[in-house]
Amino acid sequence: MPEPVRDVHEIVLKLWADSEWRVGTVRPAPVAHITGIKPDVEVFCNLPPTEFSYSWSLALSGHPTHAYLSFTKPHYGSAAVTYLSFSNEREE
Repeated sequence: MPEPVRDVHEIVLKLWADSEWRVGTVRPAPVAHITGIKPDVEVFCNLPPTEFSYSWSLALSGHPTHAYLSFTKPHYGSAAVTYLSFSNEREE
């Protein structure tokens, strides 16, 4: 991470397929959740099965090398991720 979150520079992204995936009523709708800040930032994201399969095939081929996250201010070690994208180039 170019900017640390509470002095932490490492991030772990955990994705899984959810056949019952749906958008909730909370706005802005979170796409993932940060569940821990230390020793590394842990991000959990569930995806529809088709998007998970596509993301997994891209990861196995080494295409996504960067991720961009936008999230709410961490409170008690957790936060809502409002934007998450993967790319082979760094976003500015």
